Amino acid sequence: MFYKTNKPEAIQAHVQFFKDKSALHESAKNFAAEYDATDVVLNNRSQIFFAGLQFKNANKMNLHVWRKPSSHYYSISHLRVRATKKEHKAEWEREKERYADLLKKHFPNGEKISLEPFFNSLGISSGSLIMSGFGWFVHDGWMYIDTSLKLDHLTEILGSEYLAAQQAKNKSEKEVA
Repeated sequence: MFYKTNKPEAIQAHVQFFKDKSALHESAKNFAAEYDATDVVLNNRSQIFFAGLQFKNANKMNLHVWRKPSSHYYSISHLRVRATKKEHKAEWEREKERYADLLKKHFPNGEKISLEPFFNSLGISSGSLIMSGFGWFVHDGWMYIDTSLKLDHLTEILGSEYLAAQQAKNKSEKEVA
Protein backbone atom coordinates (compact mmCIF):
# COMPACT_ATOMS: atom_id res chain seq x y z
CA MET A 1 0.00 0.00 0.00
CA PHE A 2 1.14 3.52 -0.67
CA TYR A 3 0.70 6.55 1.54
CA LYS A 4 1.75 10.15 1.71
CA THR A 5 1.94 12.76 4.44
CA ASN A 6 3.18 16.29 4.85
CA LYS A 7 3.12 16.30 8.66
CA PRO A 8 5.93 18.66 9.72
CA GLU A 9 7.07 16.37 12.54
CA ALA A 10 7.44 13.44 10.12
CA ILE A 11 9.40 15.51 7.59
CA GLN A 12 11.60 16.90 10.39
CA ALA A 13 12.21 13.41 11.81
CA HIS A 14 13.24 12.27 8.31
CA VAL A 15 15.67 15.20 7.96
CA GLN A 16 17.09 14.62 11.46
CA PHE A 17 17.54 10.90 10.81
CA PHE A 18 19.59 11.52 7.67
CA LYS A 19 21.67 14.20 9.41
CA ASP A 20 22.41 11.79 12.26
CA LYS A 21 23.14 8.97 9.80
CA SER A 22 25.61 11.13 7.91
CA ALA A 23 27.31 12.17 11.16
CA LEU A 24 27.55 8.52 12.27
CA HIS A 25 29.20 7.52 8.99
CA GLU A 26 31.67 10.41 9.27
CA SER A 27 32.49 9.50 12.89
CA ALA A 28 32.98 5.85 11.93
CA LYS A 29 35.27 6.83 9.06
CA ASN A 30 37.38 9.04 11.35
CA PHE A 31 37.52 6.33 14.02
CA ALA A 32 38.67 3.73 11.47
CA ALA A 33 41.36 6.12 10.18
CA GLU A 34 42.95 6.03 13.65
CA TYR A 35 43.60 2.31 13.05
CA ASP A 36 44.32 2.44 9.30
CA ALA A 37 41.14 0.38 8.86
CA THR A 38 37.82 0.51 7.09
CA ASP A 39 34.71 1.26 9.12
CA VAL A 40 31.73 -1.08 9.06
CA VAL A 41 28.33 0.50 9.66
CA LEU A 42 25.34 -1.84 9.62
CA ASN A 43 21.62 -1.42 10.03
CA ASN A 44 18.51 -3.33 10.95
CA ARG A 45 14.83 -2.39 11.13
CA SER A 46 15.25 -0.19 14.19
CA GLN A 47 18.75 1.30 14.06
CA ILE A 48 21.96 2.05 12.23
CA PHE A 49 25.13 1.29 14.17
CA PHE A 50 28.92 1.22 14.04
CA ALA A 51 29.75 -2.51 13.99
CA GLY A 52 33.54 -2.44 14.02
CA LEU A 53 36.71 -2.32 11.96
CA GLN A 54 38.10 -4.15 8.97
CA PHE A 55 41.86 -3.86 9.12
CA LYS A 56 43.43 -3.05 5.77
CA ASN A 57 46.41 -5.24 6.56
CA ALA A 58 45.15 -8.00 8.83
CA ASN A 59 48.54 -9.74 8.68
CA LYS A 60 50.09 -6.98 10.80
CA MET A 61 47.49 -7.02 13.58
CA ASN A 62 48.45 -8.52 16.90
CA LEU A 63 46.24 -11.60 17.31
CA HIS A 64 47.03 -11.68 21.02
CA VAL A 65 45.15 -8.36 21.35
CA TRP A 66 42.68 -8.45 18.43
CA ARG A 67 40.41 -11.28 17.35
CA LYS A 68 40.94 -12.71 13.90
CA PRO A 69 38.45 -11.26 11.38
CA SER A 70 35.45 -13.47 10.81
CA SER A 71 34.27 -14.01 7.25
CA HIS A 72 30.85 -14.76 8.73
CA TYR A 73 30.56 -11.23 10.16
CA TYR A 74 31.79 -8.83 7.47
CA SER A 75 35.48 -9.55 8.26
CA ILE A 76 35.26 -7.34 11.33
CA SER A 77 38.03 -7.56 13.92
CA HIS A 78 37.19 -6.88 17.54
CA LEU A 79 39.38 -6.31 20.53
CA ARG A 80 39.74 -9.53 22.51
CA VAL A 81 37.96 -9.86 25.85
CA ARG A 82 41.38 -10.49 27.39
CA ALA A 83 44.91 -11.04 26.18
CA THR A 84 45.73 -14.56 25.02
CA LYS A 85 48.95 -14.74 27.08
CA LYS A 86 50.21 -13.00 30.20
CA GLU A 87 53.11 -11.36 28.35
CA HIS A 88 50.59 -9.53 26.11
CA LYS A 89 48.34 -8.31 28.94
CA ALA A 90 49.93 -4.85 29.25
CA GLU A 91 49.72 -4.28 25.50
CA TRP A 92 46.08 -5.45 25.49
CA GLU A 93 45.22 -3.10 28.37
CA ARG A 94 46.82 -0.14 26.53
CA GLU A 95 44.91 -0.99 23.37
CA LYS A 96 41.65 -1.43 25.29
CA GLU A 97 42.08 2.00 26.89
CA ARG A 98 43.00 3.60 23.54
CA TYR A 99 39.98 2.00 21.88
CA ALA A 100 37.62 3.27 24.61
CA ASP A 101 39.13 6.78 24.46
CA LEU A 102 38.80 6.89 20.68
CA LEU A 103 35.18 5.72 20.89
CA LYS A 104 34.41 8.59 23.26
CA LYS A 105 36.25 11.04 21.02
CA HIS A 106 34.66 10.01 17.72
CA PHE A 107 31.21 8.95 18.94
CA PRO A 108 30.25 11.54 21.59
CA ASN A 109 26.54 10.83 20.94
CA GLY A 110 26.90 7.07 20.84
CA GLU A 111 27.54 4.45 18.19
CA LYS A 112 23.88 3.97 17.17
CA ILE A 113 21.16 5.96 15.46
CA SER A 114 17.65 4.82 16.33
CA LEU A 115 14.88 4.88 13.75
CA GLU A 116 12.29 4.87 16.53
CA PRO A 117 11.83 8.70 16.65
CA PHE A 118 11.18 8.66 12.88
CA PHE A 119 8.68 5.82 13.12
CA ASN A 120 7.00 7.42 16.15
CA SER A 121 6.50 10.62 14.13
CA LEU A 122 4.43 8.49 11.73
CA GLY A 123 2.46 6.86 14.54
CA ILE A 124 4.08 3.42 14.24
CA SER A 125 6.86 1.50 15.99
CA SER A 126 9.70 -0.51 14.53
CA GLY A 127 8.17 -3.59 16.16
CA SER A 128 5.17 -3.35 13.85
CA LEU A 129 7.55 -3.68 10.89
CA ILE A 130 8.79 -7.15 11.79
CA MET A 131 6.61 -8.88 9.19
CA SER A 132 6.23 -6.00 6.74
CA GLY A 133 8.33 -3.94 4.42
CA PHE A 134 8.76 -0.20 4.72
CA GLY A 135 10.26 2.20 2.22
CA TRP A 136 10.01 5.97 2.06
CA PHE A 137 11.31 9.11 0.44
CA VAL A 138 10.59 12.83 0.61
CA HIS A 139 9.88 14.98 -2.43
CA ASP A 140 8.44 18.50 -2.69
CA GLY A 141 7.47 18.63 0.98
CA TRP A 142 5.65 15.30 0.97
CA MET A 143 6.77 11.99 2.41
CA TYR A 144 5.80 9.00 0.29
CA ILE A 145 5.61 5.59 1.97
CA ASP A 146 5.46 2.06 0.56
CA THR A 147 4.49 -0.53 3.18
CA SER A 148 2.25 -3.50 3.76
CA LEU A 149 1.11 -1.95 7.06
CA LYS A 150 -2.34 -0.43 7.29
CA LEU A 151 -1.82 3.25 8.17
CA ASP A 152 -5.32 4.70 8.46
CA HIS A 153 -4.01 7.99 9.87
CA LEU A 154 -2.08 8.77 6.65
CA THR A 155 -3.42 9.54 3.19
CA GLU A 156 -3.56 6.41 1.06
CA ILE A 157 -2.57 6.96 -2.57
CA LEU A 158 -2.44 4.93 -5.75
CA GLY A 159 0.75 3.24 -6.82
CA SER A 160 0.83 5.43 -9.92
CA GLU A 161 1.04 8.60 -7.78
CA TYR A 162 3.82 7.03 -5.70
CA LEU A 163 5.79 6.03 -8.81
CA ALA A 164 5.29 9.45 -10.44
CA ALA A 165 6.64 11.15 -7.29
CA GLN A 166 9.56 8.71 -7.15
CA GLN A 167 10.43 9.37 -10.79
CA ALA A 168 10.21 13.14 -10.25
CA LYS A 169 12.50 12.86 -7.22
CA ASN A 170 15.02 10.74 -9.14
CA LYS A 171 14.94 13.16 -12.06
CA SER A 172 15.51 16.19 -9.79
CA GLU A 173 18.44 14.40 -8.08
CA LYS A 174 20.07 13.66 -11.44
CA GLU A 175 19.74 17.31 -12.48
CA VAL A 176 21.45 18.44 -9.28
CA ALA A 177 24.29 15.92 -9.70
